[in-house]
Amino acid sequence: MGSFGVRRITGKLILNPTNITAFPYGGIEMGTVRDGRMRLGQTPLYEEAEEWGGQPVDVIQSETVPMFVAIMAEWSNEGVSRSLSGATIGAVTRRAVQTHDQIGATRAGTSITKGGKLLVAPDSPQDQAVIIYNAIPHPAPDADPAWTEAREWGIPMVWVAGLDIQKRTYQISPVAGIVL
Repeated sequence: MGSFGVRRITGKLILNPTNITAFPYGGIEMGTVRDGRMRLGQTPLYEEAEEWGGQPVDVIQSETVPMFVAIMAEWSNEGVSRSLSGATIGAVTRRAVQTHDQIGATRAGTSITKGGKLLVAPDSPQDQAVIIYNAIPHPAPDADPAWTEAREWGIPMVWVAGLDIQKRTYQISPVAGIVL
């Protein structure tokens, strides 16, 4: 299914915010988002009645894997090192450096998680913000980084909304209504 014309999010990515009073909300500014989308990740199962020609008669909730997908642009060094496996801050350049191990050096099944609380703070205060309480980042599958000017280098990312210790996944609200 398509996006049904749902408005996309533009704003700043903030890792581990501690307050909602002023930008950067006590957290680490990771980069900007110009075209982010919150995918609710609900997969319904339709119960069909054979006696009515297979028409749906009920919808049953099955798996739910919510996620925020976006291209992280104008990223900070901290943003890259906290989001990508194998990324660190270079000792000489003090810029984010991503390396890839030799094939087989990182075994299949190795955790690549560098998660944390992620706030997507909109550019406009009237717009909705998104907070993911346990955002598990990874590069978007089969996506290529945008290779342009350094400040415009874009990394296609996915932040899966995992459960936190209070069994919360995400909240969508104006920034002032966000519960940390």
